[in-house]
Formats: sequence, C-alpha cells, structure tokens
Amino acid sequence: MKVNTVEQFKVLEYIKAHFIMEEVTLELIDRYTIEVTDKVGETIKFRYDNGFVVY
Repeated sequence: MKVNTVEQFKVLEYIKAHFIMEEVTLELIDRYTIEVTDKVGETIKFRYDNGFVVY
C-alpha cells in the first residue's frame, strides 16, 4: 500500500508490525488514519495522534 503522509506511514509501520498483511485490507481514511478490515469483516481504525499510534 502506498501512503500519502508521514502520519499514514507511521500508522502503516505499526500495522505491519502487529498484523499479518495478507490477512487484512487497508483503507486510507484521512491524513492521520488507516482503517483495517479482517477476513470476517471486522474493522478498526488506527490514527497517528501527538506522536503515538492510537485506536
């Protein structure tokens, strides 16, 4: 996945460290947020906020 901002890049690095990328799909929501959807359709949004990745 290609990201557009530094904040998205930091979130993507976090996601790569904690998820099996082949098992999820990603959607860019805004300049700070990426939504992760697993194979059963459950979603979670990760956001870069004040130097931390939060969900």
